Amino acid sequence: REFKHYIGLASFNIITDHRPLIAIRCLSIDDDPTGRRGRWILELDPLNWVIVHKDGKQHKNADALSRRPDTPSPSEAEASVGEVLEVNVSAQTVARCLFEDYVLIHGVPETLHSDQGRQFEVEVVQNLCHLLNIKKTRTTSYHPKSDGMVERFNWTLIDQLAKTLLTYRGEWDDYVKHVAFAYNTTTHSTTRFTLYFLTHGREARVPADVLLPTCSLDSQMSASHAEFVSSLLTKLNSAFSSARMHGDAAHNCQKLYHDASLRHQPYDVGAMVWLHNPVESRMKLAPHWKGPYRIAQVMDSCGEQGLTYRIENPFDS
Repeated sequence: REFKHYIGLASFNIITDHRPLIAIRCLSIDDDPTGRRGRWILELDPLNWVIVHKDGKQHKNADALSRRPDTPSPSEAEASVGEVLEVNVSAQTVARCLFEDYVLIHGVPETLHSDQGRQFEVEVVQNLCHLLNIKKTRTTSYHPKSDGMVERFNWTLIDQLAKTLLTYRGEWDDYVKHVAFAYNTTTHSTTRFTLYFLTHGREARVPADVLLPTCSLDSQMSASHAEFVSSLLTKLNSAFSSARMHGDAAHNCQKLYHDASLRHQPYDVGAMVWLHNPVESRMKLAPHWKGPYRIAQVMDSCGEQGLTYRIENPFDS
């Protein structure tokens, strides 16, 4: 990238002491479409280059530069204020966050649904789910719609953060909790209740209540504790039933809207198909489809046939 405008179409050599890289000239983008070698192939393919192996002990020119003593690190007083903190998403951090921030606060969930991130599929998270009897499910590959509720909330959260920053200047992460609280105390279009009420059994006291006083919780507590608990349970049961009814109606409406433009074409074993690869599709000139492949097996998906298939490369046999 740095010297491309100097090289142009001239022939040049790439000298490396890493012998496996010699085969990169013979690789195809299909061999490693999302890895580092795939990115190198895309960038080097238009150029006229030759890769040459050279033993490490003969790289004296490179060693002369790499073995120079490091400059002393700056003191804390001279450290850059804009230092970027590392993001810790290791498996141990995810497991600790899951246990301390969710299990110890909200109780043990019945199901944990996540994408296929490596930190969610390692042994420590699997052991935690096994010990707590949590059913672990995951999204399908290249299909974010299988985690649609979270994706839709993230869309709303990002949109509200962008609008907030138009009025209040600052860093977006300073307003995440403020926007999340506003979302939780707003009537949801599906359930017709606020998420705060469905979780705590009462509406939250927001800053606007200071200017416009409403019926406080103390006035509701004037009755005996038994009457208050009975009234609270009645309201919650009624709210849950109503929210469930409105949720089912919304799901049916969304299903009708989705199925209106859906074309389901089942395939038989042996049929030749192309595989859509959205990862490569993000590149401008990369092919959007891979194949052809042969249908090897029709899998059972939620009791319906013809939705999931196992494919194989016909040229491998």
